Amino acid sequence: MPPTVKSQSYWTHRIGLLARIKWGSGNRLAALLLALLLGSGHAQGANDAYRLTSLPWYDLSDKFTVYARLSYTFDPSQESHNFNFLSPGLYYTASPWLQIWEGLINRYTDNQNKTDQLELRPYLGLKLFVPNDLKINFYNFTRYEYRAIEDLDTHNWQYHNRIRSRFGAEIPLTSRDRAWQTRTVYALVDVEPFYTFDEHAINPLNVSGGIGYVLNHHIHLEFSYYAHFERSNGGPLEFSENIFRLNVKIGLNREERAPGPAPSL
Repeated sequence: MPPTVKSQSYWTHRIGLLARIKWGSGNRLAALLLALLLGSGHAQGANDAYRLTSLPWYDLSDKFTVYARLSYTFDPSQESHNFNFLSPGLYYTASPWLQIWEGLINRYTDNQNKTDQLELRPYLGLKLFVPNDLKINFYNFTRYEYRAIEDLDTHNWQYHNRIRSRFGAEIPLTSRDRAWQTRTVYALVDVEPFYTFDEHAINPLNVSGGIGYVLNHHIHLEFSYYAHFERSNGGPLEFSENIFRLNVKIGLNREERAPGPAPSL
């Protein structure tokens, strides 16, 4: 969807503001980025969806971590409610630059205008990191997903395979000495294409940015905006939806982790 003149001036104004702020001013930069995110949907004029997620985790050892994902999504334009109940998982830290993830996502979708659905989605993936002295978390998270979707009216199942690969960075907005300490902020940016074997094409594609806050050594709070692109009837990828997400990451170990990014699914 080509941008309008109005949306072009919207982004030109905000990018100009961003260029005039010193990167050392972490709190002012965080406030500006948050304003950018909150205004994104109005600038693009697309449908909106709102998502609340939580990712509690527990370190079994320095190598193995168990986690769960819970979420609720409301899409007013589709009149649908999506519930992600307790979806368990486990990852193994093989080295400072490699983790192996596996888990099962379960989702129930309550639709007002079509039949309800249940999805079971086992996955297996690799998460690669780029160690660096800047304390920026550069990563790629690639996973294979097997989607089993049940129509709850007919009880028929459909099965789909896809690979998704997220390229992301979590960037402390503070001095290097203060990075990932309590009461500091950080920026989130990533792009994630999904390759679907049914279509042999990239569909969908997510591009996101956000702000995170280290409340303490156990809890990280994150607010993100996702621009969602989809194909329709084999056509090109088109911008289709704004997704606004509040994410709460909770470490359940009594002892404190070393300062650093929290696990992210």
